[in-house]
Amino acid sequence: MPSLDRSSELLSAFAREWATVLGALLGGPASVERVADPASPADWRMDVAIEGAECGFLTIGLAEADAVEMSRRVMGLEEPPPEAAVLDTLREVGGQAAGALGQVSVAVGLTFKVDASHGGPRPNETAQVFRLAVGPDLRMTVAGWAAVVAAEARAEANSPQTASGSVQGSYKPTAPGGGNLDVLMDIDLPITVRFGSADMTLHALTRLGPGSVIDLGRSPDDPVEVLISGKVVARGEVVVVTGNYGVRITEVVSTTDRIRSMGA
Repeated sequence: MPSLDRSSELLSAFAREWATVLGALLGGPASVERVADPASPADWRMDVAIEGAECGFLTIGLAEADAVEMSRRVMGLEEPPPEAAVLDTLREVGGQAAGALGQVSVAVGLTFKVDASHGGPRPNETAQVFRLAVGPDLRMTVAGWAAVVAAEARAEANSPQTASGSVQGSYKPTAPGGGNLDVLMDIDLPITVRFGSADMTLHALTRLGPGSVIDLGRSPDDPVEVLISGKVVARGEVVVVTGNYGVRITEVVSTTDRIRSMGA
């Protein structure tokens, strides 16, 4: 069975890292505290699968208004973002928090995989409630759930027989959404390299022909942009690889810019 103390420790640590990431993105101080509040919002969720020396999940649940407002501020928008942009923001912010958590002593030997969802069933575990304060006026009350066991304990629990040969039940904590990002890792994504862009009138477009020159408005020394699904993720310089064009990456777009581009 999961250790309540260990589950609570990891959940609290993740909540702290999440608040820190939000503070960095929004440019203000951030804090998180455990509160005795019966509310346990879960309209939107960040689900964090845990693997390694311990296995299980962490989940952060947010109320509808809080998830939308947080995403709007992170992306710097005037209007509420669409659902897809909120999900992308939760995944990005949760991913940064999980990455930071993986560097501290409380999470040695663990890896984290983050997903997000809108709605869905609540975890069976008892919720812990946190209050996040970011900057002068962003306040959110969020619910947290966690179930963590040692990897050895899970393997033993999942064994179909005990030493005496009797059949046993098993406990195997999984992320509430049932998702495992491993199944997505082999999906091919289209990569586009953009050398430049230009605006043309319809009249000029109709007059294009062999030998026409289009001014892209960029210097040969300017970096080219690497896009995935229309979003800039990196910049680099053009090189030749075994007779073919390639791009040597010189800059990876910051997390803040990537998140904001999702709401564009």
